[in-house]
Amino acid sequence: MQKERMISKQHTVSLHQLALCAYALMAFLLHLFSSSISTVAYCVIIILFACGFAFSKPIFRNGLPRAYKFFWITAILVTLANYLFRYSSNGVFIDVIVLFSGFIVILCFSGTPDCYNAALSEVKAMSCFFAFGILLQVLAPFIYSAVIQLFPSGFRSSLAAGLSSAGKIKGFSTNPGFSAGYVIAGILALYAGSRHSIRIRRRDKILFVLLLLSLLMTRKRAPFLFLILTIAIIHILPERGTKRLKKIWTFLMIALVIIVLFFLLQDALGQITFLKRLVVSIQSFMEGDDITSGRSKLSAWAVKLFLQNPVTGIGWGFYRTTTRGNATLLKYLDVHNVYLQLLCETGLIGFIAFVTVFAVSWNMTKKSYCACISTENPVLRKWKTPLLFSFAFQTYFLLYCLTGNPLYDQFYQVLYSVSCSIAVAYRFVSRKYPYMTSGNTELMD
Repeated sequence: MQKERMISKQHTVSLHQLALCAYALMAFLLHLFSSSISTVAYCVIIILFACGFAFSKPIFRNGLPRAYKFFWITAILVTLANYLFRYSSNGVFIDVIVLFSGFIVILCFSGTPDCYNAALSEVKAMSCFFAFGILLQVLAPFIYSAVIQLFPSGFRSSLAAGLSSAGKIKGFSTNPGFSAGYVIAGILALYAGSRHSIRIRRRDKILFVLLLLSLLMTRKRAPFLFLILTIAIIHILPERGTKRLKKIWTFLMIALVIIVLFFLLQDALGQITFLKRLVVSIQSFMEGDDITSGRSKLSAWAVKLFLQNPVTGIGWGFYRTTTRGNATLLKYLDVHNVYLQLLCETGLIGFIAFVTVFAVSWNMTKKSYCACISTENPVLRKWKTPLLFSFAFQTYFLLYCLTGNPLYDQFYQVLYSVSCSIAVAYRFVSRKYPYMTSGNTELMD
C-alpha cells in the first residue's frame, strides 16, 4: 500500500510539472498562434493547461491572503467589464483569458519546488532558442533565411524582413522587443539557478555570455538597463546593516568605473554595432535631446485622457486606437508606461487594483526569499532557486512597466503569474509546515 501511494505521488508530481511547463511554454507562442492558427485556440489551450495544473493535485489549497485575492479578482473583473461594456477587441479578450488563467495558476499553486524548477528549465531552453535566432541572423544571415523557411507560412511572413525599421535584430520573433524579453527571462532563470551554487558550471557561464550577447544585439536600451538594475536590487535588498551598505557602495563604485570608462572610450564603443544605439542615446541625453522615441507625447496624451475620465477610464486596450493624429502621425501605439496606461484606460479603480497586486506580490516575494536564504530548514531551502527567479522577474517586470507594455504582453502575463505562484506556494508551505524536515516532504503534496 505504501509503495502504491509513492507511485501515485510521483505520477501526480509529473502531471504537475507537465501542466505547468505546458502553461509556461504558452508565454512564447502567442504570435505563432495568432499568425498561423488562431487566437481563440490559444485562449482555449492556455485555459486548459491552467486547469490541468489546478486539478492534477490531490487537494485544493487556498494559500492567498484575502486582501491579495480580493485585488486580483478586482483587477480581472475590471478587465472583463471593460471588454464587455467598453471596448470589445480581440486583444482585450486575450488579456482577459490569460490574466484569468494566471490567477488559476496562482490560486492552485504547487507544493513542491521541483515543479517550478522544471518550468524554469523550459524558460531557459526557450530563451536559448530565441537567442540562437538572434545570433544566427547576425552571424550567418544566409542560414537564418533558410531556417525561417521551416516556420509556418503565416508566421514566416513577419520574420522574413529580418531587421526592423530601426535596424534592430528580431531573430525568431516578430519584434526585437519580444526577443529581448525572451532572452532576459532566460538570463534571470540562469542567474537564479547559479546564484547560490558553490560552483557555477562552465556550460552555464557560456550560456550566460551568449544570452547577454544576443540581448545586446537586439539594441533594446531599456531592457538591458533594467536588467542591470534588477540584478543590483536583488543583490542589495536581501542584505541588512553593514552588508547592505557594502553592496550599495560596491555597485556605486562599479557604476562610477563604467561611467569613467564610457567617457574615455565612447568613440571606440560607438563603433561596435550592437552598442552604437546605447552610446548615441547617452550622448544625446547629455546634450539635452529627447531620447524617448516620442514616448513623452504618448504619456502627455494618456494624462489628458485620464483627466477626462479619472474614475473608470476610457476602456482597457482603447488607448492605442486614439493615438493616431493626437500623439502620433500614423502609428497606433500603447503608452509605453503601464502605470499611465492603467490610469488612462481603467481609471483610479483599475489602477489601484493592479498596482496593489503588483506591490503586494513583490513585497511578499521579497520577504519569502529573504526568509528562505536564512532558514536552516533543508526542505524550505530547496525553494531558493524558484524564489530568486520570482523575485528577479517581478522586479524586472515592475521596472519595465515604466517604459514598456509588459502588462499587455502575454509573454509577461504568463511568466508573471508563474512568479507569483512561486511566492504564494512558499508562503503556504513555510506557514503550514514550519516543522518540516528532509524526511517528511510528502506533506507538501
